[in-house]
Amino acid sequence: MADIFEAVADPTRRKLLESLLNSNVGGSGELTVSQLVEITGLGQPTVSKHLKTLREVGLVAAREEGQKRFYSVTPAPLEEIEDWLIDFLSLAFDTECVLVDGLAHAH
Repeated sequence: MADIFEAVADPTRRKLLESLLNSNVGGSGELTVSQLVEITGLGQPTVSKHLKTLREVGLVAAREEGQKRFYSVTPAPLEEIEDWLIDFLSLAFDTECVLVDGLAHAH
């Protein structure tokens, strides 16, 4: 089973997450596999395989309605990535950088 970092490292899975996220804007926030296939231009087996990985790490949820599954983003696991990144992002605020000859140097 992949961890959350492995899951979001794959560009196809990021594309699926972005598609689901965009469905939240003016939409239901849920998409079916066939809708994701249409939006992304990927094949159905590829979409299903990557959705399985995203479900395993908790980044997407699936809701069954009749024969269809509706997928949506589950943002809570992204906090793990945010927690890891925050220390790196704060480095930019800890030091003031000055450009010298086109290169950044700590000041």
